[in-house]
Amino acid sequence: MNGNTDKILVILNAFPALGGVAKVSCLLAGAWQRLGYTVDILALRAEAGAPPATFPGRCLYLPDQRELDSPCNRAYIRQLVTEEDYRIILNQGVVTSAYLDFRDDRLHRFVNVLHGCPAWLLERPRHMSLRRQVWPSGSVKALLRYAMVKLLPCWSDRRVKRRLKTEIESSSAYVVLTESYKHQLEDWLYDGRPQERIKVIPNPVLPVPTAPAKGPVVLYAGRYTRADKHPERLLHIWKHLGKRRAGWTLRLCGEGPEEASLRRLARQLELDNVEFLPPCWDDRLYEGCSLLAQTSSFEGMSLVVLEAQAAGVVPVVFDSGPWLQTATVPGKTALVVPAFDLQAFADGLAGLMEDTPRREAMAEAARRHVGCFGPDIVAAQWTALFKSLQL
Repeated sequence: MNGNTDKILVILNAFPALGGVAKVSCLLAGAWQRLGYTVDILALRAEAGAPPATFPGRCLYLPDQRELDSPCNRAYIRQLVTEEDYRIILNQGVVTSAYLDFRDDRLHRFVNVLHGCPAWLLERPRHMSLRRQVWPSGSVKALLRYAMVKLLPCWSDRRVKRRLKTEIESSSAYVVLTESYKHQLEDWLYDGRPQERIKVIPNPVLPVPTAPAKGPVVLYAGRYTRADKHPERLLHIWKHLGKRRAGWTLRLCGEGPEEASLRRLARQLELDNVEFLPPCWDDRLYEGCSLLAQTSSFEGMSLVVLEAQAAGVVPVVFDSGPWLQTATVPGKTALVVPAFDLQAFADGLAGLMEDTPRREAMAEAARRHVGCFGPDIVAAQWTALFKSLQL
């Protein structure tokens, strides 16, 4: 690659967007631009309610916004890459078959990134909603797929694994967030044989120079979805705390399809000191907070857990996978609770609420720990990968 002529195209589902993938992409793009790369974003759409983009490059949009993986969009990607001569196409978790059009291309390298955990890829189809995801499309194909997943989940698993293997073998590189995910894919698809094409690069997090002011607030931040995030668990945990929550506030910051049912559950449980706030995706999110509570069943490498540690806000999380061994130091920078024991979570949360010296020591350790995930450090791992692709 040749200095300032290096060009990267980042493909996203939506931009600007509220999700962590868009934020990670902006952090990396800024670091790459400081290294002399030109970085542009290609997205399907802008997400409603997202804050204005701070991305310094160009943001382009696919022509067919009805179907992401349509022939029209694939042809557009191929033409754009050829005309603009993007040397790297970085697909940030978008479900597209565009990588197939670059299998034998020696000038342009297509890199697929898995931002979730592999187990969620198998579980997600089982949570398809007929009312929300299938029926509105009016697609007979989508309806048949929904029926097959519900009746024959093993068929869905085989289908997901076949697609994964094709994505890996047809990409110049396939990037996952932790070593454990790499080993899981190798076990699933290759009988445990190491695969050089599967690379490991973690998510970056922006350092917070000065920790925000702390107060008696427990924060939940993220999407309101039951299938993976399970924020309703946190309301039941808050109920378990009883009088131990006196003087503390539970703050839920986010949006999603379960917001109305969460508000209704809070009323049914007669919870006090519970606030529902709109999403916030900058450092103001952590102002006044001392603890982060995350009750997910599935996470890739939670950006909010990394950000909370950078801000000196101590995470309390269910043991939802080995990603926690990378993103945190369990017991020192975060409290990891056995999955999915609501009473154990309540006891652990209360212990930190009541023990200020321990909480402050963990907050300081957390800020030190996430230094290894700085954008420039993570971007250097990416540039080493780019150079290894021998363009």
